[in-house]
Amino acid sequence: MKTYKAVDNRLSLETCNIPEPTDDEYLIKVKAIGLNRADLLQLKGLYNAPDGSNSLGLEVSGVVVGEGKQVAALLPSGGFSEYVCVKKALTLDIENYDLIEAASIPEAFTTCYLNLVKLGDLQNARTVLIHGGSSGIGTFAIQIAKHYGADVVTSSSKPMNIIRCKDLGASDVINYKNSFPEHYKNHFDLIMDILGASHLKQNMSALKKYGSMVTIAVMNGAVGEINMAQLLMKNLKLIGSTLRSQPDEKKYSLIRSVQKDLIPLLHNGAVKPVIDSVYTFDKMDEALEKMESGTHFGKIIVTV
Repeated sequence: MKTYKAVDNRLSLETCNIPEPTDDEYLIKVKAIGLNRADLLQLKGLYNAPDGSNSLGLEVSGVVVGEGKQVAALLPSGGFSEYVCVKKALTLDIENYDLIEAASIPEAFTTCYLNLVKLGDLQNARTVLIHGGSSGIGTFAIQIAKHYGADVVTSSSKPMNIIRCKDLGASDVINYKNSFPEHYKNHFDLIMDILGASHLKQNMSALKKYGSMVTIAVMNGAVGEINMAQLLMKNLKLIGSTLRSQPDEKKYSLIRSVQKDLIPLLHNGAVKPVIDSVYTFDKMDEALEKMESGTHFGKIIVTV
C-alpha cells in the first residue's frame, strides 16, 4: 500500500505492507481523508504524534475489510494511507452516509464535543463565541452550538466569510484583527479560542461573570499576560485542551458520546459538513498547500 510520511520536514510517499489488525482493531480500506492543521504542524516537526509515528493523518472514512461496513475513524496518526488499522472503539458508524463528507467528521466532532459540551458546559451557555468560524472545526462548532440553543458569534478576518458563517447559524461575525465591539464586553458564557495570546485580554473582557474559555490552539501566540484580579472577580474558567494527547480511554468515551449525541444530527440535517475542496491522493501536497494558505472555508478532503 502507499502512505505519506513526514521525512526531514517534507512529505514523502512510501510503499509498505498492508498492516495486520489485532482482535480489537479494524482494517479499513480508506476512501477519504480529512485534513487538519495538526498535519501541517507535524510535517514541520512542531507537533509529534503521541505514538511516535512519522505517519500523517488524524481522520479517515472507509470500509472495514472483511465486513463491508462503512465507518469513520479517529486516529493518532497514519491516516494518509490506502489502508489503516484502528481501534474499533475509535470508529463511528456512518452507514448510508456519504464517505467524502464522513471523512470530515471524526476529529471535528470529537473536538467540539470535548471542548464545547464536556469542558465548556455548552448545555448551559446562552452566548458563545467561536473563534475561527471558517475552519473545519469552526463550521461544525457554530452549528452544534446553535443546535444546543446558544446565540453564536464567530470571528474571521475575511469579509467573504461573514455571509457563509451567518448561513451556518452565527448571529454575528467579528473581524478578530480589530478590537471587539464594545457591546460584547461581559457578554459571552463560553468562548472556544484558537488565537491564543494575541486575544487573551479581549477574550477575558468579553466573558461574562462565571464564563469559561477553552483554548484549543495558539495560532497567534503562546505567551500572554493574565489579569489575575479580573480572573478572580469574574470567577472565570480558563481551560487548555488538546484532543490528540488525551488517553485512549478518554477518547473511547468521547467517541461513544459523539455517536450517541452528534451523529444523529447529521442524519436529520441539523448539522451539515462544509467541504471546501476535494483532492485526489496523488495531489496530497496541493491539498496541504491549500490548508497552509488559510483560504479554505470548511474541511479539505483527500479521496483515495
